[in-house]
Amino acid sequence: MNSTLLKIIALCLITFFVHQIQAQVFPPISLVYGVASYDDKLRSFNAEDGTFNNVDVLTATLPSYNIDWMNGIAQDPCTHKSYVIVTDVNVSGRILASIDLATANCTYIGNLGDNFSCITFDKFGQLYGVTGKWTF
Repeated sequence: MNSTLLKIIALCLITFFVHQIQAQVFPPISLVYGVASYDDKLRSFNAEDGTFNNVDVLTATLPSYNIDWMNGIAQDPCTHKSYVIVTDVNVSGRILASIDLATANCTYIGNLGDNFSCITFDKFGQLYGVTGKWTF
């Protein structure tokens, strides 16, 4: 295997086991975006040279809500619009919101009604999610 592929595999394993970061990328943009289940930050990483150095960290906002953390991020392959799962501990269930990757400003879509942990789209733009609750 080449070193870039090994770095990608290592990054995926580290983020899964250490921080549960969810990531997304849309070519030809050379940035990978991710959120973590411990804060309200949108992170971007340089994917062009294979180093995955942190490029930027933005604080996400959602009007009328307090973002305690974000669980998952995904991009609709048909519209190229990005979506995120938002947790506000004062709200029952998790919130689905769209997110502007340039500003980290979120727009409320709706309450998911359960503890969704990640989301993804199929190639036709159908959104899927997984529920679960991590306990320590």
